Amino acid sequence: MSYLRSYLLKGADWLMTGKVDTLSLLNNMDIRISDGVIAEISENITPLPNESIINVAGCVIYPGIVNTHHHVFQSLLKAIPNSLCLSLGEWLQAVPAIYARTFDTTTWRIAIQVAFCELLLGGATACADHHYLYYDDTSSEMTDIFFEEAESFGIKVSLCRGFSLRKKSHTNFDRQVEHSETMSQLFERIEDTVNRYHQLDDNNMRSVALAPGSPFHSCDIEDLHELAQFARTHAIRMHSHLSETIEDYVDFCRERYARLPVEVLAENDWLGPDVWFAHVVHISESEIKLLAETQTGVAHCPTSNARLGTGIAPITQMLARGIKVGIGVDGAASAEISNAMNEVYLAMLLQKSQNGPKAMDWPTAVAMGSLAGAEIAGFNNTGTIDVGKSADLVVYDLDGLGSEGFNTPALSPLLTAGRIPIRASFVNGRKVVEDNKVLGIDPFHLADKAKKSLNLLMRGG
Repeated sequence: MSYLRSYLLKGADWLMTGKVDTLSLLNNMDIRISDGVIAEISENITPLPNESIINVAGCVIYPGIVNTHHHVFQSLLKAIPNSLCLSLGEWLQAVPAIYARTFDTTTWRIAIQVAFCELLLGGATACADHHYLYYDDTSSEMTDIFFEEAESFGIKVSLCRGFSLRKKSHTNFDRQVEHSETMSQLFERIEDTVNRYHQLDDNNMRSVALAPGSPFHSCDIEDLHELAQFARTHAIRMHSHLSETIEDYVDFCRERYARLPVEVLAENDWLGPDVWFAHVVHISESEIKLLAETQTGVAHCPTSNARLGTGIAPITQMLARGIKVGIGVDGAASAEISNAMNEVYLAMLLQKSQNGPKAMDWPTAVAMGSLAGAEIAGFNNTGTIDVGKSADLVVYDLDGLGSEGFNTPALSPLLTAGRIPIRASFVNGRKVVEDNKVLGIDPFHLADKAKKSLNLLMRGG
């Protein structure tokens, strides 16, 4: 997909900066994008010769949302019959454990395409995908396809490279039990992926993280130190699920190690500013303190946690301690709607429902979705709308019925849970969405391919 190197977004009614201060919302602003970054923000900017001018009157511009936890392959596993009222453990056995075995390169590619379309149309510009379909006989093709599709769509991605080193798993993944990777296989493969795809520069588009499905069930506790040493030697982050349920995490660690989960991780080098965990629902005050002291991040997944009945993470308490909390849509097999703005909105509502109406304001919610997510997942130089920052922007059209009746129209994308159409979206200055359509994608053709792939998966499962 070709794109112009210079754009002038002219006449925006509102600008949501993503900052949690008095400058959270500006009005009547132009934005110049040049060489992938925001070059100028001001009123009445004079166009340059040959500059592409985009009329954004009647619009509000938000920073792109960073989705900090996803399972992209699950975009073809929504609403599996009899899975909608299962607990996490039951759901893991009834959905991922069965259907993960049926994915091939074709269904994987289509699942990625569906997921990236959903994310871009839901206000996201970056995605950290926790992908764990790796076995002893896995080739690099699955990884290559992921990065190929990310390049095609123009979305920023982090491959949170999942794995299992154990022959027995709490999730009863039969294929993982039979075909787990060895430590040497894992290190050789991740090193190859890092060498080919991992970027450390400003405005990075691709990165890699080391990401066991669970630090307690996907490997032995004795492995954690070696895994952490490998990650830090290769300058990659670490990610995993944590304390999603009491049984699999809190009770397990108490019984096995006479410690709480975060305490076990602290003793094994698995906390720090280069680490973030998804869910973190069942956590004590002392564990929150440990996360804060070590600057460990959290990916909050409100829809999935609600759908599976695992609870509501104590985000208000985490934020009060200074923990960086981002937003994750989680896998569509447990959250169905992969709309990042919906997650930001629901996160705000749930904290209010538990802790009162002042528990979370809208600037905090927006910053969780953008800046905090970028910082914990390792997407550099993005998350706010500032001169010099990567041009990761979403332009929402306020002229439709969805924004009518709003005394503060700029809040309608957030307060309607992402149901305001997108006039344009940019990632590193590349236009990826126009008039609520993902550029380069025929939605009807993709829908047809997805239906065919779904039928194949269901027969295989």
